[in-house]
Amino acid sequence: MSSQYGREYSQQPGYSQTAWSSPTSPAPAQTETRLQNGIGTAALVLGIVGLVFSIVLFVVNVFSLIVSIPAVVLGAVGVAKAANGSATNRGAAITGLVCGIVAIVLVILMNTLLVAIFG
Repeated sequence: MSSQYGREYSQQPGYSQTAWSSPTSPAPAQTETRLQNGIGTAALVLGIVGLVFSIVLFVVNVFSLIVSIPAVVLGAVGVAKAANGSATNRGAAITGLVCGIVAIVLVILMNTLLVAIFG
């Protein structure tokens, strides 16, 4: 092959150009385990949403219970997964667990207060 400078390009000596072929044996199985950080993150998100709705919505705080109970469950599962090494976001799981518990306590207190005032 000639170039604009008049030289020909050829293959370097000692290197042969062969067609690519697929390997005959399959790749070794990967032993790396995937981290399961989604549970702790979901607990964090649900706990924060439950906490916000338990503070903001004084009368319609049933939605806060619907969101906070799964936050507590997922937070506990996330802490357990972080303890056995299959997740790395222990802090997010604990925060979601605590936010969920605080939201449930606030809902109970606000409902008790509303019943005491208006009931």
